[in-house]
Amino acid sequence: AFADSEQSLRIISNLLSNAAKWSPPGSRVKVRAKKREAFVSIEIEDSGSGIPDNLQCSLFQRWEAGEKSRRAGSPSIGLG
Repeated sequence: AFADSEQSLRIISNLLSNAAKWSPPGSRVKVRAKKREAFVSIEIEDSGSGIPDNLQCSLFQRWEAGEKSRRAGSPSIGLG
């Protein structure tokens, strides 16, 4: 894959960390990777409450943290 391996690792690590942090204790986090022609699709699925619809539009804005994260005082790097 043509990707910045360091940044890709940072994103995947952040998504896994969020999945573990916001999922109920004892629940599973599923990770799937699929080859799609010249691309790789990585899916991370958890059983957390998810991101409210009204905040999904700001998902890719740099340094954006959800209200739940701000209230919990959880450190965030704004990668979703």
